[in-house]
Amino acid sequence: MNKKNAAVAGLAGLAGAAALAAGTEAYAEVVRYDGPVTLCQGGSSLGCYSSKYLDVTMPESEQVWTEGIRAWTYLGYYAGGSTGYEVARSGTNLKLFNAGEVIGGDSIFSSASTYGSSFDDKYIGIKLPGNRYGWVQMDIAYYGLARKKIQAVAWGYETEPGVGIRAGAGYDMSYDLLPFTSVSGTWTKVNDDYSGADAAGPFGIMLYGNAQTSQSIAIEADIYSNPDGLNKNGVIVFDYKGPNDFKYAAMKDGANIWTLGYYNGDGTWHDVASFSETIDTSRWYRMRVEISGVNVKLYVDDKQGSGYAYKTEADFSSVGTGGLGLAVRQSQALFKDFAFSEWTPVSGTWQIGDSQSDGLDTTGPFGISLHNGAKTSNSYTIEIESDINSQPDGVNKNGVIVFDYKSPNDFKYAAMKDGADKWTIGYYNGDGTWHDTASFSEPIDTSRWYRMRTEISGSFVRLYVDDKTGNGYVYKTGIGFLEMGEGRLGLGVRQSHALFKDFIFSQWMTVSGTWLPGIQYDGLDITEPFGISLHSGYKTSESMIIESDVSSQPDGWNKNGVIIFDYNGPDDFKYAALKDGVDNWTIGYYNGDGTWHDIASFSEPIDTSKWYRVKVEINGANVKLYADDKQGSGYVYKTEADYTSMGTGLTGLGVRQSHALFENFSVR
Repeated sequence: MNKKNAAVAGLAGLAGAAALAAGTEAYAEVVRYDGPVTLCQGGSSLGCYSSKYLDVTMPESEQVWTEGIRAWTYLGYYAGGSTGYEVARSGTNLKLFNAGEVIGGDSIFSSASTYGSSFDDKYIGIKLPGNRYGWVQMDIAYYGLARKKIQAVAWGYETEPGVGIRAGAGYDMSYDLLPFTSVSGTWTKVNDDYSGADAAGPFGIMLYGNAQTSQSIAIEADIYSNPDGLNKNGVIVFDYKGPNDFKYAAMKDGANIWTLGYYNGDGTWHDVASFSETIDTSRWYRMRVEISGVNVKLYVDDKQGSGYAYKTEADFSSVGTGGLGLAVRQSQALFKDFAFSEWTPVSGTWQIGDSQSDGLDTTGPFGISLHNGAKTSNSYTIEIESDINSQPDGVNKNGVIVFDYKSPNDFKYAAMKDGADKWTIGYYNGDGTWHDTASFSEPIDTSRWYRMRTEISGSFVRLYVDDKTGNGYVYKTGIGFLEMGEGRLGLGVRQSHALFKDFIFSQWMTVSGTWLPGIQYDGLDITEPFGISLHSGYKTSESMIIESDVSSQPDGWNKNGVIIFDYNGPDDFKYAALKDGVDNWTIGYYNGDGTWHDIASFSEPIDTSKWYRVKVEINGANVKLYADDKQGSGYVYKTEADYTSMGTGLTGLGVRQSHALFENFSVR
């Protein structure tokens, strides 16, 4: 999880600024950690066994489980803490706080075991040693009459003695790491670098999105080992299948060797190849790992102008399709500019270029090239797009988007079959035959460009096509599969020859509310403070433009549509909103207290059920809002705001007790 002091540094501007702007007390520096972590589960009908203490000043990776506050589930009791820890009470019962409520000196605290129930969406107030305050968000699972599992969903604390904290406050540093995900150790973002620290071992690991190893891939990263690390090293991880099963390329400046090896969970490096030379601590090196089948070569650029130099190589018994990432082992290091080759040809003949790719298959059953950084997921709405141009020298004439690829004999596809004048969705099972499960017939021209768009939501797949004549995407067909796995994404041809370009994929993640995918993205929120859907691929920067078409619908209660940016959690984000219910364009922030915090606005009549194109321009901490009413005048300036700071949170869309449609979302 996340390192304390880095969380403090990242939060100081945001949390403090939000509190001041809201006209409340000035808060100091807040640290937040997100789980979930199980504190107790199982046991008899009277409760659950193995109840652990939670220290709200520590991430999960640094917990000792014997200090802090303790929970168990018999009749909903919540225990007091170890020495110096207390819980907030209301009379003899546990006091439960709503998000945004202040926990502080006005609360009554006790170290005694305290009864409480109905924890859903509530927070427990904590008093820590040193007169500091914190919170824990709990989740209790019910099994019959007894409650036999309790989790801490998230927790946080105020670093300054005597200063209150809002329930749920703090900054979830995991958003800063995207597209990486921390697995173990302590990982933070420091400016444009990733900082990894591991004190106890065996490894601190961070994985890159859905990226996967292939038998033809190159992986690179800049690495800077710090002198305060115990062992002094920095590691590129590949073929990661679990914390006890991965391979590595390591810079061990503490031992002056470059190594290739594997880890199997026994607590020991297993170097299978190495090269010894003087390696300087506290300077940058760039490592490059080249994988071809089971052979792995390691090159290093010492940044002195000589470029890459070969160091060593190893032949592993096998190289699978495990994840890619970075690591440290009882060490502390900085990393930047992580990169890997995007495409791996699996079959057929492929020429992968910067502007376009050429796929040829003459013998069948398919020529396939897979993207190393993308896979299907049931957790997101996946959008895959590519320009496709089928060539006349192909036998069958087609071009294919491949998804949920598990093997050469197990994948799904969306296909342009210009040889048969059909758009199809289907699957392949190794029997040498297309298995089309949905199709749409119309004339399709060979030797011209079409843009295909495949949307996957759960197990349902929709296919849209843009014929490049100005009409945009048109729906062709759709089908629900019995299951949708987490296979890879890619491109294909079947006894055909095709050109591909501008391949993109994106993931939309529903946080709250109800979101229906489509060319028009449909968002509905009835009871939540906000209904939110985040785009996993776009983080806020200090120079960016976010645009989307928005149409608020008349059946919404409040009538609005929102562009979200710098999203750091459901209680910490900024927004630009079309509020047709009150005829306002606004810019503001949300801090979890259930209220819009508009800091700039412009009033004019705004029509419900009409499409507007909204543009948000971010330049440092300054944000400008423009709107195009689709009447031919183009964008018109509406308002602007200066925030006290601008972070790197995610971007997305929102509605607040409203119903709205969105389309053509873009970030640049």
